[in-house]
Amino acid sequence: AWLFRVLGSFNERIETFRSEGGPLASVRKRAAFAGTLVQRTVIDYADAWRAVQEAVAAGDRYPRLAEQGLPPQVGLIPLGPDPDSGLQEFLHLASHRGKIPVRGNDGRLVYEEKTGVILVLVPGGDDWLGAQAKAPGERNFDPQALRREGPVREVSCDAFFIAKHEMTQGQWVNAEGTNPSDFAAGSRWGNKIVSFREPIEHGSWVTCHRALKKLDLEFPPEREWEYAARAGSDDPWYTGAQK
Repeated sequence: AWLFRVLGSFNERIETFRSEGGPLASVRKRAAFAGTLVQRTVIDYADAWRAVQEAVAAGDRYPRLAEQGLPPQVGLIPLGPDPDSGLQEFLHLASHRGKIPVRGNDGRLVYEEKTGVILVLVPGGDDWLGAQAKAPGERNFDPQALRREGPVREVSCDAFFIAKHEMTQGQWVNAEGTNPSDFAAGSRWGNKIVSFREPIEHGSWVTCHRALKKLDLEFPPEREWEYAARAGSDDPWYTGAQK
């Protein structure tokens, strides 16, 4: 009887594993996609990669990277510089569905509901991170800073990629096939109908880590996140000294 129960459970798990939406089908689908990435992101966009490499080498936005050079990144499609920051932006193909986004007359990207993650190439450099509430005249003063946010320290970062926006519901559905948001696309929030362009606002660290790993992405390390968020400022808010 015990053997019958064990073998019966085993057969059920095997069938689930081999089912149309099971792990085996998912791995095969991802493996097939991975086999096309070099062609679809590097070879097909060779001219765009050359343009980015020339811009990085010739401009003053990426002084450190200009010396090292920027090799083509498998899985990313160059989209050119943002008109405001001048930083190079890239489409992450694995999180994308539909047409490749283009720039409007104002130079800004035109997004659709299932546009993939847009990654910004942030130049490396030295900066002071952390916050302190004791000395108003010193670096990174924030009267509301907690002790664990210090000490203020100087760090050095190499150039890195970071998402331009929060991960949208459309991007999550592209990757996972489900939507964990409490205010999911199609629902109403106040006078607004939520769309797939809204960010996901629910999910555990473990769930998000697993989803990002499938896309060959990860949470940014602390120093890279703060370096990008501060953007050269030592004010406590993105609006300046006052919230």
